[in-house]
Amino acid sequence: MNRRDLQNLESLFMLSALDDCHSKRRTAETIGASVDTVNKYITNLEAELGLRLVICSERGCCLTPAGENILRRIRRMQDILFEIYAAKNSSDDAAKIVTIGMETGISANLFIDDIDCFFNRFGHIRLQAVLLDRAARGGAAPDIVLSHILPADEKVVLQTVRQFPCKAFAARSYLEKHGRPQDMNDLIHNHRLVCKTYSRYHDENYLELLERARHVCYLSDSDHEVADAARNGAGICILPVCLADSSLVCLDNLDWESSVTIYLFSSRRATDNPAIGEVVAYFRKLFDKR
Repeated sequence: MNRRDLQNLESLFMLSALDDCHSKRRTAETIGASVDTVNKYITNLEAELGLRLVICSERGCCLTPAGENILRRIRRMQDILFEIYAAKNSSDDAAKIVTIGMETGISANLFIDDIDCFFNRFGHIRLQAVLLDRAARGGAAPDIVLSHILPADEKVVLQTVRQFPCKAFAARSYLEKHGRPQDMNDLIHNHRLVCKTYSRYHDENYLELLERARHVCYLSDSDHEVADAARNGAGICILPVCLADSSLVCLDNLDWESSVTIYLFSSRRATDNPAIGEVVAYFRKLFDKR
């Protein structure tokens, strides 16, 4: 092992970080380096291997087939690294607990999928989810936070932000009985709505709809309860598109748009904790999949 090998190892882990972040700017922010540094490591690695590993465009960065092939080997190296972390003595157990603070309703919006794969790979990590209001009363700030509000605290690092588009949905049984709304005016005046109660959850378009609607028959702070009410024919609901399933019909004939904004940020004091870094990377990928 020489200096060249060490530099190549750093470049390989930089490539893995780039795959997690999908952009050189995000990668630089995540690892606390400059974009020039990211470019340098990736360029040197491509020159060393004689392969093109990354393709970048205005939409972000992705790995080439050669890059994906190398990434699989990097993942095995990371697994070994985290096995070493997991083998540390029990005095380090507290560092393996990652607390995730969520505002009311967000846990329903970003239910954790692929969780079995996550724990198969990172079995040494224990996740502890708490509602933000409970976390505030408890004292200690969560390691990672999912919130509708852009953080202003200098003690946190914004990891990513995502807008989730929303549309109107209804059960087939409701549409057979009451008909499909022809436009937004028809929806507002002649149909029942089931809605979220959390004012920070949606944008101004949703709040305006909630204010103008004549028949808001059911309110809940849970997306799943709203969806269940709609499935049972209570009325038409507004849901993030990513949460709807085949039991609900999308009313895409309506000329109306809305979205939910969710910020992912972490505690600055926790940026050097490998377990927290893995959970942050997991949620970033979950954001991208949605």
